Amino acid sequence: MEERTDKIPGYPLCILPKPTYQDLIDEDELWSKVNGLQIQRRCAENVDRNVLTPEIFGNNLAEMSVNLLGGEFLPEHVRFTPKKVCPLSVSLLFDPDGNYIYRADAQGVYLAIADIHDRTFPSARKFPNIQEYEKVKASIKDEDMVGAPVSKDSVMSAKERLVGAFRKTKGFSKDQDYNVEYRISVRHRPTNANYWHCQVEIDPAVKKDKAEWQKDALRALTNFLVGYASFEHKNPLPLIKKEWYIKETA
Repeated sequence: MEERTDKIPGYPLCILPKPTYQDLIDEDELWSKVNGLQIQRRCAENVDRNVLTPEIFGNNLAEMSVNLLGGEFLPEHVRFTPKKVCPLSVSLLFDPDGNYIYRADAQGVYLAIADIHDRTFPSARKFPNIQEYEKVKASIKDEDMVGAPVSKDSVMSAKERLVGAFRKTKGFSKDQDYNVEYRISVRHRPTNANYWHCQVEIDPAVKKDKAEWQKDALRALTNFLVGYASFEHKNPLPLIKKEWYIKETA
């Protein structure tokens, strides 16, 4: 890896947040109206780029950081790594002259948002106590617990997609494995160094932890993502119109 010198490009100022930008893009509307939107993840170091494996995404898959392409963020911008960034809500300035590292050999992994957003993948888990069990159970509608199978032509809500978590179970047991369906979403999470930063999030929430069920869920997530990943982005990149991220003027 290469530290920044005067001979390499400077930080891309075009990706910094601007006063005219929305605080958050309405992702659900944007994802549904613009076909072919893609996100980019920096490929983990020391992996074979000829083979798509879970290792290409690295170890921190809980709330995985990605970048939205189609706005001002371009594939080559993945080479710029801020040393420390904060969400926009913190309102801290980012100094493009000294707060980043330039990685000339950094490469990207690409995913189409339509392939993964609002999709589900299965995993299994135990619950340490009844409180945790009830917390996840509460996210599922009562009628889904005992209702008839949903027609494949029906449009299911996000909560309805979680029905597999507790179907055919008879209450809490600390030693029982529960089959849980996790729902993936791509969310706009801008930082003070990159307005186009997003996260791949899952519900019920999984954090990076030592609990074995969380490790299992994150392994299942990476295996799911690998099936849709590519080392090459699709051209041309779709255009995100400025009206989607520029604030309306009074």
